[in-house]
Amino acid sequence: MVNELFYYSYPYYFPNFFNIKLNKYQFEVRFKFIQVFSSINIEKVFWVSEFIPSKISNQRKASIKKYFIEVIELLQNYDLIEDNYRYMSQGKIYKTSKLDVQNISEGFILYE
Repeated sequence: MVNELFYYSYPYYFPNFFNIKLNKYQFEVRFKFIQVFSSINIEKVFWVSEFIPSKISNQRKASIKKYFIEVIELLQNYDLIEDNYRYMSQGKIYKTSKLDVQNISEGFILYE
């Protein structure tokens, strides 16, 4: 996975994104953000349900969702995303003022 990050061909800027020791899932979540944010679309779609492995415990799933929320907060602190959030649930898209572990289970959308 490190090779994929090193040779990733799209420009991006994420301050202090990898300056701490990360576990496997924290790294993968941050790498996923880089992949999605490297697209040219202003709308950034994250399919959390497809990202989280189905064969892990519910506690681990909740931790991974928390990692997504941590990165969202980091990006918000650096004004890299708008606070115009949407989340997906049962195939529908809903607006929300805040994303949390409960409402990102299926997926969510951010805007640059």
